[in-house]
Amino acid sequence: MIHSARPLVAPLRLAFGILVLMAVGIQLGAASQKPNFHAANFFGFFTILSNTFAALIFLYSAARSRDRLHGLDVLRGGATLAMALVGIIFSILLAKLDSDVIPWVNIVLHYVMPVIVVVDWLVVPPSTRLGFRDVGFWVAFPAAYVVYTLVRGSIVHWYPYPFLNVDVIGYSGVAAYVAGILVFTVIVATIVRAIGNARRTSMSGEIGYDLAR
Repeated sequence: MIHSARPLVAPLRLAFGILVLMAVGIQLGAASQKPNFHAANFFGFFTILSNTFAALIFLYSAARSRDRLHGLDVLRGGATLAMALVGIIFSILLAKLDSDVIPWVNIVLHYVMPVIVVVDWLVVPPSTRLGFRDVGFWVAFPAAYVVYTLVRGSIVHWYPYPFLNVDVIGYSGVAAYVAGILVFTVIVATIVRAIGNARRTSMSGEIGYDLAR
């Protein structure tokens, strides 16, 4: 079944990449109509950054679907980790909070795209073997995001998420959340790598695998 679905990979990546960019663009348009809109705040959400990144990787990989590039595998893995974090952390910590996000956009960015990106990683695993150095590269993105958010927040006193809001829960509270999320991120990244390598090994002997890459 998975093998028969591979011809659909490129058009589906294209479709979901466009859908996500449309969703982000429409949400940006709606947010920009509010008097307190600030572009840096809008793009200060990990959800927006991760979805945009994943959408661009989908569009690029759809166009280069026959290439065997380690760099593209690494970028896909990073997008898979980021979107897995978006889906899991939103569901656990943020889903019940009030939000100004358009409902259908919320569904696309927080539920649909995380699942699609993970499924894409399973259906078309990396064509090259991934190492622990790649895991470090993946983890660097959310880690850098947290550092940037805390530094900027200390200056402008705006934080995208309650668990990063130093002004409300203090540095000790934020440190506890960040430590927990960092450990969880490393675990998820390790799992993404292990699954990617395992799926690559199991599918390496299948006829036509290269045609999906």
